[in-house]
Amino acid sequence: MLYSQINSPTLVSEQLKSFYERLKDGIRGALIEESIPVLESMNKTFPGDVGCFSPLYLNHMILEPGECCFYAAEELHAYLSGECVECVGNSNNTIRAALTPKFIDRDALIKVLNYRMTNPEFYLVPPQKLELYPNITEYAPDCKDFALHEIKYSATQQDLPDSKIIKLPPLQCGSIMVIIEGNGIYKSDEKIQKSFKRGDIFYIEPEKTIQICAPTFGSLIAFRTFSHETAPSLLRRIG
Repeated sequence: MLYSQINSPTLVSEQLKSFYERLKDGIRGALIEESIPVLESMNKTFPGDVGCFSPLYLNHMILEPGECCFYAAEELHAYLSGECVECVGNSNNTIRAALTPKFIDRDALIKVLNYRMTNPEFYLVPPQKLELYPNITEYAPDCKDFALHEIKYSATQQDLPDSKIIKLPPLQCGSIMVIIEGNGIYKSDEKIQKSFKRGDIFYIEPEKTIQICAPTFGSLIAFRTFSHETAPSLLRRIG
């Protein structure tokens, strides 16, 4: 069905017109009501695109703050709206299906696509608190490509001076940290000290001990991402 639709723009246009007329008439079928605004927005942004049918055969996931999902290779997916932190594996073999002006490799898509049927909960990655690091939440899918640390701190007048110092765990691989909110001072075990603000990005070398001096008042949010592929001890942990 998908292959024939992609190859017949006239058929796609006719079926989309019929489909959206039925939605206007209040016909829902198995669609959840939360999907209707998504369908309408997609049709306005990508009129006549076969991808406008995708909410009919893909899970529609609405992530709340603090939730994380993971899609492995060969998973058909699309990010539609909102703000998120996205980690992407080191690859140049993206195969596009729809909703894009870029090249679509139909034969390769059909050959490698994962056609597994599953519930949205299958893709969720549970957050884990790191022992000895109360300000860090880890999101680690069962995958060697990457993991993500959320670093969060909120200062109050009652906080002791030491509580404003956030220690980051040393890793056996390089990592990248981006500051999303707040400002402060970044310190390394080589006595390097730098001020930072929202939007700053740091590369942290392997085995480095890092401390962040958070603001006296206000909040700090940062994200640090790294790859298990270059860390021998983490490779043993994953398997």
